[in-house]
Amino acid sequence: MNAMLHLPPHGEQQRIVDRIESFFNKLDDAKELVQNALGAFETHKAAILHKASKGISVQNRRTVEQLI
Repeated sequence: MNAMLHLPPHGEQQRIVDRIESFFNKLDDAKELVQNALGAFETHKAAILHKASKGISVQNRRTVEQLI
């Protein structure tokens, strides 16, 4: 079976590749931000659990709405 495959011109192919690479870079950046946020969450969680196990109050004086 012989079929013709029509491809866009080389310049257009390069623009497509550049655009896709740009999206992958943004995904990598977003992934890093999420991993950093999760790491910070785990650090705070461990600190709260440590303080709670020592009997230290971990009650927030501000509500979530006040922090936003």
